[in-house]
Amino acid sequence: MRVGPFSILSLRSLALVAVTLATFVSSQAFAKAQPQRRVVASCWDPTKEPAIAELFTPNAQYKEDARTIELIHDTIWSHREDIDPRLVYHRIVGESHGDPFVLSPDKKYYGLFQFGGRPYGSKQTHKQIIEGLIRKNPRTSPRLIQIKYYLEQYLQNFITAADAGTGC
Repeated sequence: MRVGPFSILSLRSLALVAVTLATFVSSQAFAKAQPQRRVVASCWDPTKEPAIAELFTPNAQYKEDARTIELIHDTIWSHREDIDPRLVYHRIVGESHGDPFVLSPDKKYYGLFQFGGRPYGSKQTHKQIIEGLIRKNPRTSPRLIQIKYYLEQYLQNFITAADAGTGC
């Protein structure tokens, strides 16, 4: 049977294609809206590592709750295309002397910024930037501020300098 220039069969096919396309598009939008799961090739989970779990617990001194810690983890994992998150976690734990997020009284620098040098800016420069960001965002956890700065700015400077041949 024909209805106008189309047959009923072609209208059904067209409707099926439209439904399939709408389902695909909505599933893609749903997938993008879902938080990325922290999984690497080895199925390594940072929350199951005792040293990492101990550091990444909500701290009232830093104005944190469980959501803040989740944001810190999500921030680290959002850069997984650039750097293996395991390296970031091990750097935080291995070089932090217990607390990577505050000024170390004996060393006079922040835990994540222990490798410095001219191409990357001095330790003092990064310390001043972090302190300025903390003052500018008093309601945000200092730990989250530092992780974001480390991943978005400092690490980029380090990679750029290394790529230019002036790095390590």
